[in-house]
Amino acid sequence: MENRTHLRRRFVVRILMVVVSLVIGANVNSEIVGNFRLVGLHGLGYELYYYKDSSAIVLVAYDDACLETGGLLEIMTNPPWDTLDHRDVQVFVIATGAVATAHSNLQRHVVLGPLAENFTVLWDEAHSVSKMLGFTDVGEFAIIDPSTWRRVYGGKLHRLRDAGHLLATGMNLESAAFEEHKDTDEPDGGDCRLRLRSLSHVDSDTMYSNHVGSVLLEKCVVCHRRGGIGPWVMDRYLTVYGFAPMIAEVVRTKRMPPWHVDPAFGKFSHVGGLSTDQESMVLEWVSRGAPRGTGDDPLQLHVDYQDEMSWTLGEPDVVVDLPMVSIPASGVLPYKYVRAVVPLEREAWLRGAELLPGDPRAVHHSLVFAADGVSRDPLAGRYLFSYAPGRSAAFFPEDTGKRLRGRTTLSIQMHYTPFGQVTTDASKIGLYFHDDMPRHSLHDVILMNRDIEIPAFAEAHSDSQRLLVRKPMIVYSLLPHAHYRGKAARFELVRSNGSHETLLSIPHYDFNWQFEYHLAEPVFLPVGSELIYTNTWDNSAYNVSNPDANAIVRWGLQSWDEMLFGVITYRQADASESSASVVH
Repeated sequence: MENRTHLRRRFVVRILMVVVSLVIGANVNSEIVGNFRLVGLHGLGYELYYYKDSSAIVLVAYDDACLETGGLLEIMTNPPWDTLDHRDVQVFVIATGAVATAHSNLQRHVVLGPLAENFTVLWDEAHSVSKMLGFTDVGEFAIIDPSTWRRVYGGKLHRLRDAGHLLATGMNLESAAFEEHKDTDEPDGGDCRLRLRSLSHVDSDTMYSNHVGSVLLEKCVVCHRRGGIGPWVMDRYLTVYGFAPMIAEVVRTKRMPPWHVDPAFGKFSHVGGLSTDQESMVLEWVSRGAPRGTGDDPLQLHVDYQDEMSWTLGEPDVVVDLPMVSIPASGVLPYKYVRAVVPLEREAWLRGAELLPGDPRAVHHSLVFAADGVSRDPLAGRYLFSYAPGRSAAFFPEDTGKRLRGRTTLSIQMHYTPFGQVTTDASKIGLYFHDDMPRHSLHDVILMNRDIEIPAFAEAHSDSQRLLVRKPMIVYSLLPHAHYRGKAARFELVRSNGSHETLLSIPHYDFNWQFEYHLAEPVFLPVGSELIYTNTWDNSAYNVSNPDANAIVRWGLQSWDEMLFGVITYRQADASESSASVVH
């Protein structure tokens, strides 16, 4: 009987491997263009499938090494390309090379010049989109029909002008004219080759055991484990193999691992997303058929995550029990706001805190505030800390702390996500205190604007709030917040000499993931400098999360309302401190 069961399992596994191989092969070779998301010049995220109502989408390859030799600028900055209706025909320039890794928008503008003034330029830093499209040369292009997501026309640079004329005349993508232009004679790419990342030196036989498995272990298993919030468990190669096509899709669209930072700006102590090297490796592995190869399986060697959640900072000094919450098996739940009193009679200095979920499968994230006043507004108190799956708890910076009064009331925002079965959650908060008053008091300032008004149907409406620095500050972390219409967020520093620095840029804000971003090195803010927090919202019908595109949206606590709300955690700088004395 055991032998029959073993043979049956082997048969099922072999069938699964054949099916997945066919799916992966179809994705690589099919004319259907898969979805992707890239960052644009002005710090906004662009997703291909967002533009499903356009009549056509044009993707054009670009590399700044060929700025003078390719002829791309001459074609695209003259008729008919510069006269196209860009609401009806979306044109995206997919940039690789040095411009994709430039560390400021100014650098990007200088390199791109008039190309950036006429078209939307997207940074393909990992070269994942260019490789998916099969681009090899500057000026190579693909025209996509959004009704089917099929590539209906394309070619090298010499066809680009003719393609512009065809689009300008409003020709149907399925028309004979497009068919007639699908000749196969392509001139050599010459000196304008894209400088794409090559992984030809990586042996497929050891790609999983030496590279991909370790990436999954580092960036994915923290949620995709038994009892975790991930919908399936990454515990071995065969499981991952079955999900390989999905892994490629969520990596290319930047949905997983959840990390929304534009890597061109700022450095952070915890990076949740894939590096460009890791992204390239995972996608290359999937494109090769997700081979197992030889060597140990990293996922099976390091299955050391506990089924039961435990305190990561050690046993707390004080535990606060939160009220029990019932969670249905399905549906979308509005945020729940609960209150709890810290059972401590005296004033104390907090040195760290963490939330321990009662059911980690359902607790998506949490924001915790100290409700010092009488206001019932759950966000009106002092921000203390946040919880999100995959983000390890940490103590506050050295020699800092947050003061708690005796019998402080905590106001907790809880975001629950049903996962297929009815459950209850009774989370706990662990508080860790200093024995003595720390050298520095840690503060939080909230930049918010209750007067926001987002017009109906607006695709990218922005508003800002400013903070003038009147006493020198040292900033440790930043937390952006918005609701369903949140599209992007940015924290900028304007120094007294007029120079600008982007501390944090979130090109594609995702309401489902509320993260606090801890700077790898604290930032000194001198007197006279200014912090600007900007939210951008998408109130259009293209936003699939939008409750009502017809509505004029204003400030409110409910998720169908909106917020301009950003938190800065800082301390006052000592008189002897300056930008040079703060560790950088």
